[in-house]
Amino acid sequence: MCNLSEALIEKGIKQGRSEGENRLQQLLNCLLKAGRHVELEEILAGNEQLKQQLYKEFKL
Repeated sequence: MCNLSEALIEKGIKQGRSEGENRLQQLLNCLLKAGRHVELEEILAGNEQLKQQLYKEFKL
């Protein structure tokens, strides 16, 4: 039973990572298309607060 729960947890982690990566890729594409290079650089530098604001702005 323990192996089953570990497998389910691992599957959930992988799915969450994949969804997060896809969401981030969408945000980066939106910023690139909009020519918002300064914000793009800030996101890539790790500005988490800005990233969350932009997710809301772009409805991602």
